[in-house]
Amino acid sequence: INAEEGRLISPPDSWLNAPIWSLDNNLPEKFDHDITGLIGRTKEFKELLELIKNERLNLIAVVAPGGLGKTALLLDVLKEVVLSPTSVEWVEKVLYFTAKTEFLTSEGLETQENPNRTIEGICTEIASVLTEKNTGRNLSFEEAKRVFGSTKILLCIDNLETILRDNSDLFSAFYQSLPRDWRVIVTSRVSVNSATVMSLSTLSSGGAKKLARDYLSKRSTEKLSESELGILVEACDCNPLAIRL
Repeated sequence: INAEEGRLISPPDSWLNAPIWSLDNNLPEKFDHDITGLIGRTKEFKELLELIKNERLNLIAVVAPGGLGKTALLLDVLKEVVLSPTSVEWVEKVLYFTAKTEFLTSEGLETQENPNRTIEGICTEIASVLTEKNTGRNLSFEEAKRVFGSTKILLCIDNLETILRDNSDLFSAFYQSLPRDWRVIVTSRVSVNSATVMSLSTLSSGGAKKLARDYLSKRSTEKLSESELGILVEACDCNPLAIRL
């Protein structure tokens, strides 16, 4: 109406800041890899998305050594899931928890305490998130499973190896106790029994160079030649985390 009357003004901030539609989720507002975006993982992105959409697969594991981008890949795929209206056909809520104890900071890798590094901590967090978002009353984990047992939940646990190295049997018992309509996807440096496994390899040389180039352009005024970039990614074995460090 303003435009038709010759008044060209900016839209109200409330319009611009309004959240777009999404499934109920607790994904982080910002991802660690936001500065460069997900690079060199187009094929893996499509493969993981198809695995997640397959309702016959109740336990999926993205497995790879540290630093190859398991978390970045999973978060990007989950973002696609929660923002796609067609996802409501097979999932109602996406819950994300990380058992990570090492975090990338401006000073490098730092170790921090994390309550999610145990099965008990994960159970407490699941109940807390479901309580906060949906009921307004405190629920135990067992009560949360009863209340939301028929809700199609995609439960995502990042860095599961932190839990597995202490007691792998505890995770098996936890998984087997979940409601039938809850599906689980994890990232791990070690294999996960009975899971459908997607193995993640190192980036291609081209992808690793692009990551290094993009990261430099965002974080530094320093320029590297193609030969210097080649030396860098080779020394880092095309490992994304090593390149960023």
